[in-house]
Amino acid sequence: PFVATGRHHPGAGLRRAKVGPARTAFLLHPLRLFPPATAGFIHAWQLVDQDMSDNTQPPGGTQETGKQGLWQRLKRPAMCSMRRMIVIGILGGGQLGRMLALAAARLGLKCHIYAPEADSCAFQVSAAHTVASYQDEQALRRFAGLVDVVTYEFENVPSETAKVLEQICPLAPGSKALATAQDRIAEKQFVASLGIAVAPFEAVESVLSLRDAIRTIGAPAILKTRRFGYDGKGQVRLTGQESPEVAWADIGKAPAVLEGMVSFECEVSVIAARSWSG
Repeated sequence: PFVATGRHHPGAGLRRAKVGPARTAFLLHPLRLFPPATAGFIHAWQLVDQDMSDNTQPPGGTQETGKQGLWQRLKRPAMCSMRRMIVIGILGGGQLGRMLALAAARLGLKCHIYAPEADSCAFQVSAAHTVASYQDEQALRRFAGLVDVVTYEFENVPSETAKVLEQICPLAPGSKALATAQDRIAEKQFVASLGIAVAPFEAVESVLSLRDAIRTIGAPAILKTRRFGYDGKGQVRLTGQESPEVAWADIGKAPAVLEGMVSFECEVSVIAARSWSG
């Protein structure tokens, strides 16, 4: 599953084509697939008289178990009263995780927040929470055993964490989409491989490569860190008058990308989602 979205901030030459989780709203998670206004979809997230670990015997006689069984049940509405709703695991306990949990509560869904910060604000509005490192594999496995599906509040969750979880329970978006969204170079290369135009860009690993990139891209241009930058943070606008050494120092001498400026008449943000079956 992938997401395309955009976000404008002053001086940005390229509105990032987000692939996977988006900084503005982490889009490909169960709540986005079934908006509150569409009441009929709510039933698709009901588990009918069993936990995820239980075996079910659907009308066709095919036994459904574990992750595959959950996927099958997600694709059909509940036909009778339920014992419980699906528990959505959310990685990250900040304000976006809090908003997700509140939206889930309005649908009658429970959320279990996993975050390393003991004072995470999302804990206040969730049914359960776990305080543990994203690198704590034992804690991750316990968490996965307590939820039915996992998503994230933002994309700065280690991709290795996602790889551990997706071996145990459904994860949306998957670890590959997460890893792609975390690195601006990987992201742009992926979008370009789909035949979608992106602003001209060059990878920057040092002051020398920044000088080469400026000669190739020209000015004005935007120097951005490859990872973790958002809302204009980790970015420097180059007009051709700045010292490459100063610009490189301003972004913390971190691996970066230099993007050429693009003229545009309007900006469009797009949310795209797909079902579990594709």
